[in-house]
Amino acid sequence: MSRAKPRVGVRDIYKLGVRLKVEQASLPLKKSSWLLHIFRHPTLLLKSLTPIDYVRYREFEFALSALNSCPNSPGTVLDLSSPKLLPLTIAASFPETPVYATDILPAESLFVEKSAKSLRLTNVIPEIQDCRALRYPDASFDVITSLSVFEHIAPEQDGEIPAVKELARVLAPHGIAILTVPFSKKYFAEYRTGRVYERISSETVPIFFQRFYDYDLLLSNIIQASGLSLLYLGCIEERYFFQDPHKRLAHYINSTRRQTMVFGIWFPVLARIFLSAPQPLDVCRKPYIACIVLKKS
Repeated sequence: MSRAKPRVGVRDIYKLGVRLKVEQASLPLKKSSWLLHIFRHPTLLLKSLTPIDYVRYREFEFALSALNSCPNSPGTVLDLSSPKLLPLTIAASFPETPVYATDILPAESLFVEKSAKSLRLTNVIPEIQDCRALRYPDASFDVITSLSVFEHIAPEQDGEIPAVKELARVLAPHGIAILTVPFSKKYFAEYRTGRVYERISSETVPIFFQRFYDYDLLLSNIIQASGLSLLYLGCIEERYFFQDPHKRLAHYINSTRRQTMVFGIWFPVLARIFLSAPQPLDVCRKPYIACIVLKKS
């Protein structure tokens, strides 16, 4: 008799994230001293209880719901630069599933490697790769996840298209891709100074940071560029806040360490109040994050 496929939820990500935070904070100590050390240092306790950023709660819910809707356990999973708790949780939930976690930043791959070792996960394969030129054969993966990644791929104009085409190339027939990107009724881009992932600007000249897709750009540069079939398109809406898409609650509660220390323990509640579950685009007054599921024929 075959075992039922496990259902994975945000609670699983939260528990795994807390476990990692506690272990990271207590590395120099014996295991018997972990809890005592954490409770003696309130800042460490707060950090340990806030493993997930405010916006990620709704994104993770969507991604895991899409994964749970698959009739069978995923065969082989590729994650393209998502927040690392996602591929780690998938690997922990499906121990027989190989999970390849790629990132362009060596530090992110090293984090996955150390975390997998700490969690005793033998099915996680961290790799440093540029998603615009993946080193995998065609049709290698049954599920591909990529949360809040494509919007950052430079250059601003059409920078994500090579990555979208690579995603489609390495996705196996009948496989699905689960994606999120920022979304607005009208396109705009944001810029930053200093380090922006693998790129560095001067302190005075901003460089491209991310794009907020409108419907036309989302359709042309992700859905149509992939050549895949669209299974689902919805949008997480920001509620009860400024209607200006440039003003987002995350800027006030989750953009600095101090803000996260103050508000972090309330992120699960705040996310449920101020961020909707994915819903049709036409009912969103202030669309915030597009949620996409694509399938290869």
